[in-house]
Amino acid sequence: MTYKCISTWLAMLCLGGTMHAQTADSILTYRVEASGNVSNGTYAPLWLSSNRYGLSSVEPNSGYVRAGINFDKELRHNWQIQAGLDVAATANQTADFVIQQAFADFSWKFLRLSVGSKERPGFPLTKNERLSSGMMVEGANARPVPQVRGEIAEYVAIPGTKGWLSLKGHLAYGMFTDNGWQESFVSAGNTYGKNIYYHSKSLMFRIGNRKKLPAEFEFG
Repeated sequence: MTYKCISTWLAMLCLGGTMHAQTADSILTYRVEASGNVSNGTYAPLWLSSNRYGLSSVEPNSGYVRAGINFDKELRHNWQIQAGLDVAATANQTADFVIQQAFADFSWKFLRLSVGSKERPGFPLTKNERLSSGMMVEGANARPVPQVRGEIAEYVAIPGTKGWLSLKGHLAYGMFTDNGWQESFVSAGNTYGKNIYYHSKSLMFRIGNRKKLPAEFEFG
């Protein structure tokens, strides 16, 4: 099988805006964004279709208009609530309308319970998702998967180690939502999966204490 290389990238359009409404203990954020790309090859350039959480297309001409709202509120006794909704109308993508994110997070100190679909950049080893070619556990190429997830998002020192040993990690269960795409993509007579369950987990350790030694080692 041969593939025709893209010869010329002609144009790209990106427009966006963000507004904030803030009180003493809560933040409400609105966002509107539009993006489009035009090229004359068989496929869109790689750098315009990768690391966009599935909100992209391999088609040479595509685009979307996107709007989102995010609410973040701090409560008493170290509790915090965050919720968000993010939708997009697309052209030349796998669906004409996409619910990109719809989630609610409930946090207490360093523990977090997250329910829904949410873009989660590079956990557990944070990288620059615009530059990286891959992630350790979760990446930025796939659309967010609806899930129930418990996590320790930031390193927490293990008691008794005097800050020299810390850990973080997550455990998640969910379900893929690509039944319609599977049915349309697979040729007649071939098998495909529907209502497939999702599971992921990670556990990372960090050895080091920056207050006493400017060097750390991470493994997991």
